[in-house]
Amino acid sequence: MYTLKQDLQLFQNFQSNHNQLKSYGFGDPSLLETTNHGAEGELLKYPLMYVVKEPENGSGNQLSRSYTIYFVDKLTKGGTNYIDVLNDTERYAHDLLAFLKNGTEIGKLRELNTSSWNLDDFRDGFEDCLCGHTLSISLTQPFRYDKCGIPTNDTIPVVDGTMLYIFLDGTLISTEEIANIANETINITF
Repeated sequence: MYTLKQDLQLFQNFQSNHNQLKSYGFGDPSLLETTNHGAEGELLKYPLMYVVKEPENGSGNQLSRSYTIYFVDKLTKGGTNYIDVLNDTERYAHDLLAFLKNGTEIGKLRELNTSSWNLDDFRDGFEDCLCGHTLSISLTQPFRYDKCGIPTNDTIPVVDGTMLYIFLDGTLISTEEIANIANETINITF
């Protein structure tokens, strides 16, 4: 299963392979508007790609991690480059969709939920006059409830009706009928 860190690395790889995109950031989008610094405190350069994690959703055996991705550039004084900025940031978003669908191993192991992406343009009223597009996407992957993502060294007893199950590091190591173990000590050998 792909992790959040792997998703963010994938987005950063996309940005670093597009020489036009001068910066990459991740975190709270208000940082774009108030400080021109990303979550790590680095000064952002334009045009940029900025990723915001949205709530994660699940349904059945599917996990969907959602993101809003900002493609942003500064407008010139008077906004004479407005159409150019909208055109370029739209193309970055389309390139990212193609990259996620076809350009990586992610396309083989995960599904880009193409029915749920949304692209919207914006123009802010801040002093630095930012403009661009936001791309909202969900990356969906199978989610199995059979494995611990962060293994433990503890044994975990689980009682289910008349059975006792003992797990170690997410692996079932022993089963016993509860009727057979009443008032007894269970010795677990590894």
